[in-house]
Amino acid sequence: MSNRRNAMVVGLAAGCLVFACLAVAARLPAPDALILAVAGGGAVLAAVTRWPQAPPQADPAPVAVAVPPPPAQFQTQPITGIRLPTPLADYHFEFAASVFWLPSADGVRGASDIAVNEIIRRACKITEQRDPGEVTLAASDLSVALGMLLPDPTGQVEVRAESVHLQLPPGDQKRLDEFATLRKQEGLWEYQRRYQVSKRHYLRTDVLKDAGSAVVWWLAKHEDNLEQVAANIDILTRLAHAASNNHTNNTGHAAFDAPAAPPTPAERFDAFLDSLDPALSDDVRLTLTSQVARLVDGHDQKAADEMRRCHSEPDGGGDAESCQGYLGDAEGTPPE
Repeated sequence: MSNRRNAMVVGLAAGCLVFACLAVAARLPAPDALILAVAGGGAVLAAVTRWPQAPPQADPAPVAVAVPPPPAQFQTQPITGIRLPTPLADYHFEFAASVFWLPSADGVRGASDIAVNEIIRRACKITEQRDPGEVTLAASDLSVALGMLLPDPTGQVEVRAESVHLQLPPGDQKRLDEFATLRKQEGLWEYQRRYQVSKRHYLRTDVLKDAGSAVVWWLAKHEDNLEQVAANIDILTRLAHAASNNHTNNTGHAAFDAPAAPPTPAERFDAFLDSLDPALSDDVRLTLTSQVARLVDGHDQKAADEMRRCHSEPDGGGDAESCQGYLGDAEGTPPE
């Protein structure tokens, strides 16, 4: 029907065009031009109707729409009161979570137990490497790791966990806090002890090595008050002799002229250590003195004890007293 209508329109248009051309261009009379126009339009209409007709298009087949299967439903199982290991013996995390799982196939026996055991196994692998004092960070890592849907090693279920809760028992947390406080105090006390040892060594081997060194040291601190330096020469001299175990009751400047006592084995060993270049640190000096004192024990117990006292190392008889060369300073005691 549509093709026939189109042919009639084309024929009518052709007749009108012929009529216009004959009437206007050729100046034929209107009846003659009309007759020729009708003849031309009919010829065009006949030609158009003889053209082959296109076959009618078939309606497209309906497209099949795939309907997705309904999503699988997770099964859930809450767990509480689970103790998880830590790197420290006798310290455990308390663990709770909600376990979600999907069986890999129908008819899996004990799927809930498999899912719960898998979550606990994965949690243990994380907590056994985390310090109990880092419970907050461990809980965050645990939530991320257990939130991933993964199959168990046997492939029977896929499992994940939500609402992960991890904490340390209050008693264990209190003990860890106390241990941390003690470690800080121990570190402070050790630093104070090393400072005292270093200070006494400096006074004995440098400041009070002899009367002249003591006077020069005092002069450097009071260079704008020479009268005070001169007034303290006697005191500085006695201190220098006391520091070198060379006691004297003389007063005035007689101490400068007093013959020096022969150095003790401990003093000779100290002088040997002082002569080393580069200079030894306090820790190395203390270690060497301790080792030599142990070797000397069987030959000269008195000399070995003197070496220990001068370096604040306890001897076999109990706590060592401070060396007299350290101006009587007592070794630091640990803080309360």
